[in-house]
This record gives sequence, structure tokens and C-alpha cells, in this order.
Amino acid sequence: LNLRHCLITFGATTIMTKNFSISSYLACRTISEIRKAKTFSSNYRNLQIKILRALFAQSAVPVFFVYIPYSCAILFPFLKIDDPFELANLCMTVTSFFPAWDAIVVIVLIKDFRDGLFSLV
Repeated sequence: LNLRHCLITFGATTIMTKNFSISSYLACRTISEIRKAKTFSSNYRNLQIKILRALFAQSAVPVFFVYIPYSCAILFPFLKIDDPFELANLCMTVTSFFPAWDAIVVIVLIKDFRDGLFSLV
């Protein structure tokens, strides 16, 4: 076992875990505050919920295109976990799709962006 590799893997996993934990906490707090707010009009509240939904979807994209491929490529061999589907080989390909899917999710979920795209086509 190489100590340098262990430290790098531990550091990267710690950073990803902290980012995901902070994001989850802030998402829960945001939902809580929107529900408690009494001064919002129903239209404004609906707009905030739509934006929050798009933000959740946009936040889920890195989980599927960065965190999971990272786990397959780095942690599986490190932890000696079998990879029968050879997901680690697809890691860079899947990760390269991240920027495109990040934009697609927002365009699909926010009507104004979707309408703007269709007006260009």
C-alpha cells in the first residue's frame, strides 16, 4: 500500500463528502425556509419551487457524472471491489458528458429557457 496514494484518495473522498453534505444541508434549509415564509405571494413561491427543483436536478448531475465514475475508477481498485461491468473504463467518457447534461437539465426544467431554445430552432 502506497501512503501517498492513500492520502490522495482519502483527501479527494473527504472533499466530495463534505461538498455533498453541505449541499444536502443547504437544500433542506432552503426548503424549510420557503415553507415557513408567509410574505411570499403564491406566484413567487411557485417560482422559487421551480428554481429549487431545477437546482436539485442540476446538483444531481455531478453525482451521476462525477462522483459515481470517480468511485468506480478510483475506489473500486483501491478497495479491491470487483468491477464486472468494467465501469472504470467508462469513467472519462461519462465524466466528459457532465457539462452538456448540466445545461440540458436546466433547459428542460425551466420553461423560459426551453422556450428560448425552441425559438432559436
